[in-house]
Amino acid sequence: MMTFDSEVELMKVARCHDNAKLVLRIATDDSKAVCRLSVKFGATLKCSRLLLERAKELGLDVIGVSFHVGSGCTDPETYSQAISDARYVFDMGAELGYNMTLLDIGGGFPGSENTKLKFEEIAAVINPALDKYFPVDCGVRIIAEPGRYYIASAYTLAVSIIAKKVIMKEQSSSDEEDWANDRTLMYYVNDGVYGSFNCILYDHAHVLPTLHKKNLILLMLLKRAINVLTQKYIVHFIQI
Repeated sequence: MMTFDSEVELMKVARCHDNAKLVLRIATDDSKAVCRLSVKFGATLKCSRLLLERAKELGLDVIGVSFHVGSGCTDPETYSQAISDARYVFDMGAELGYNMTLLDIGGGFPGSENTKLKFEEIAAVINPALDKYFPVDCGVRIIAEPGRYYIASAYTLAVSIIAKKVIMKEQSSSDEEDWANDRTLMYYVNDGVYGSFNCILYDHAHVLPTLHKKNLILLMLLKRAINVLTQKYIVHFIQI
């Protein structure tokens, strides 16, 4: 099973894997998403009909529709409109003789509590829309891609401060209190935007640092204890 949103993709599938099960990805109004994906992926409703007709000419099997409202969606009504558009494409397919049985509503669901839009608010819009356009007895399997929802708050990234630098403002005062206010400390950590923090560039994430000094001390003591025990066991083993 694979998705497509252009005639070029259809031609490749017809040439290399003509028995594939295809899912047509449609574009959405993701103007209110943090990361807009329809700029790059998805076919418009007008193009969808042309693509379905072309797929029929090539003898390809289109089994469903997918969409993605954009990562970090801030307007739940976007899902409702996308589901309505998907229903329209399903009807197009039926006119051409396709029996579509799959709808992928994508992702974009928030995975933490400090977001403007809550998961419950999105669900309150999605469920009625699905009941209206794809009722339970319609025979369509509905799936989603809740990656961010499950993972966003599941982990905490631990980094080490490897350097720091005092940054002075252009105009400083001789007064000690003013001097303290005129300086900024810049900390350097052993990771960056080309590593674990690429979410800042691509997902516009807001990273909040927290100092875990006590835990760090305990970790250092534990590491030292393990080293001591390891050395003792090695010496004991050699003596035996």
